[in-house]
Amino acid sequence: MGHALYDTSLPVSEAKLLICGGGHVAQKTLSLAKLCDLHVALIEDRKDYADKAAQLGADQVICGEFTEVLSSFETDEDTFILILTRGHVHDIACLRIAVKKPHAYLGMIGSKKKIAIVKETLLSEGVSEEDWNAVHTPIGLEIHAETPEEIAVAILAEIIEVKNTCGRNYGSSSEVSDALRHIQTDSDKGRKAVLASVIAKRGSAPRGAGAKMIVYEDGETVGTVGGGKGEAMVIERALEFIPGVITIEMTSEAATKEELLCGGEIDVLLEIL
Repeated sequence: MGHALYDTSLPVSEAKLLICGGGHVAQKTLSLAKLCDLHVALIEDRKDYADKAAQLGADQVICGEFTEVLSSFETDEDTFILILTRGHVHDIACLRIAVKKPHAYLGMIGSKKKIAIVKETLLSEGVSEEDWNAVHTPIGLEIHAETPEEIAVAILAEIIEVKNTCGRNYGSSSEVSDALRHIQTDSDKGRKAVLASVIAKRGSAPRGAGAKMIVYEDGETVGTVGGGKGEAMVIERALEFIPGVITIEMTSEAATKEELLCGGEIDVLLEIL
């Protein structure tokens, strides 16, 4: 298998993005994906491009032959796979493997001509119409994107649409995961903190079940359960250091009184760490 240039452990509740290819569009997509708090793995067979991906903040970079690495790469139903290689030969090779792997999303970049070539090749090899039709290609939402940056926006927008439409919620950010690990170390022992986790959402509250925030005794916070006055109320209750479930109302009179304009309610579990 290829050589892992950089690898960090995967926080349990993060969406996983696997990018095949390390060219310009892949680099912009990687950078934007990290801003969206996705855990990103990237496969590239050219070392200079693999090095660049590591510099851009990819959580895992593997430099090696695409089919060899992808064949052994473990995916699951929460893995979003992007095929962004430099040519249809590599695209076909990657897609041939990816369609058989568990995934939440599978997309391939390419012109109409390139897509037609890939489709004809794979169908002739026995890939079913059903599997092919599940591939997002042309990739990304139709926003007439032209530059690598715009294409990256279109791709990430489509992934977010699929993720949220399917009800997948990855509320625990890498910041929260890192902080939780740090709290277990000797250096953080004795510093009181509370973990606030949204366990239910009703109405149009900003964050759904799974969103997490750590509140330290000095008021410092990591993560978010929605921001605004609703989050301020959670912080206030967390600093009482009383474990249990609280309900933050953001509807009708409660919303008007507290200037909570989004509406809805959230139930938040407070746990002392």
